[in-house]
Amino acid sequence: MDLPRLILAEERRPGKVPSGVLLAAALKQRGYRLRLFVAGGDEGTLRLAECLCGQRCSYLDPVLCGSGGALRSLFQAGADPEALNLVLAPLGSRSGDDAPFLVHPETRELASLLGGGLVPVFCADTSAMVAARTVEEVARQLESAPEVSILGTLFLSVPFPREYQLLDRDLGRRLPWMGLGYVPRELERPEPSLGDLCNPEVLPRTLIPLRTAAAHLQSLEDQIQWPLFGALARVGCAWEPEPPLEPLFSRPRVAVLRHPGLSLSGEGPELLLQALGCSLLDIPLAGGAIPRECDAAYLPHGLGFLALVQFLENRELIQSLGQILLSGRGLLAEGGGAPLLGEQILLPSGKGARGASLFSLKGIYREPRPGSQTRLFVRARAQGPLLGEGESLRGVASKGVFLSGADPQGGDWEVREDPVGAPTGMEGWSLNRAVVTRLRLELWSCPLPVRRWLLGRGNA
Repeated sequence: MDLPRLILAEERRPGKVPSGVLLAAALKQRGYRLRLFVAGGDEGTLRLAECLCGQRCSYLDPVLCGSGGALRSLFQAGADPEALNLVLAPLGSRSGDDAPFLVHPETRELASLLGGGLVPVFCADTSAMVAARTVEEVARQLESAPEVSILGTLFLSVPFPREYQLLDRDLGRRLPWMGLGYVPRELERPEPSLGDLCNPEVLPRTLIPLRTAAAHLQSLEDQIQWPLFGALARVGCAWEPEPPLEPLFSRPRVAVLRHPGLSLSGEGPELLLQALGCSLLDIPLAGGAIPRECDAAYLPHGLGFLALVQFLENRELIQSLGQILLSGRGLLAEGGGAPLLGEQILLPSGKGARGASLFSLKGIYREPRPGSQTRLFVRARAQGPLLGEGESLRGVASKGVFLSGADPQGGDWEVREDPVGAPTGMEGWSLNRAVVTRLRLELWSCPLPVRRWLLGRGNA
């Protein structure tokens, strides 16, 4: 089978909207059919891509998936043979002006696992000489990974056309990479806060300058070689299919609670549920309830405090969640969605609030701060509804989210920052077949436990 795919690996600039997101939105406006993926786990990039392109997006992380096969299965589940499957990834970083530019090893591994082509996107906001040096440093590092195919280059923050012409001519003599053009400096935009991107009251006006920039970008015919994106995605687009997961004969029905404040899990968990044969039913947090015929419910990760008022006002929804809990049906609440089910909640403002009181837990919300994610490795210390004793999964510590039970040492899972290191804490609480955790879980790292959890047997 063929899966046209392209990795845009961008030299990120702190505080600026990733240009890969603007390029994706511009491609969508130009009529490209897209499927979107975000590498590196950046929640702001995922949310921006979903909002500007009007479609779902999945995280791709080789470390969190646990194996190359699991990552390829996730990509395969979310990809479309008739679309441009675009992966937005970080290229690397430089610790100082004179320090070497280091390519992210995860991006290089991702390119190796997915095959297809990679387009490095470089920042050229200083001078052609500095930008050319960065390109050569990246080229030397990627030479050690012959399985990574570099198809072209793109430049950001170019001050004026003459600077790009000098840069393109100089690199054309040194490297056999095709120039795809440049994004003018005037289209740079400050990156909105995650809170603004998840708050339905301010989101529309937050997106106005970004939509304007994307519309301006897609109108530039001379600066960017737009037809090359689709053409390069089909270079080496053959795909060796991964074995599909065996769907459940019972075809479970899973209710997924929806709210803009709970929009940071990505599409990956839902792709796994669908691959296992589940049918998904969207339930608005503000005005819906879970039907009795649903076999399980899923509360995604996000900035749960933005959804708290509407959640508490929807007594019918809380009652239906309680019925799921008491009837022994499956319930999974992860990340920033989990504190909503507890008894007490401390908000970022310092004020206290009550939760749904379905779990004897106290939750704390703080405003999430930019920074790298912390990957965590989880191992169950006893039989539970999701993981059997000794089974493991992987996830990410949710920024600004804390959960604690009556027992400070409580929790079903041991958490490690290194898979072979000593435990650094406990995580995960369960009741019947319900599981809550402050982690954003990578369910593709444990498809068999998820399958058994849906069946309601094998672990508990």
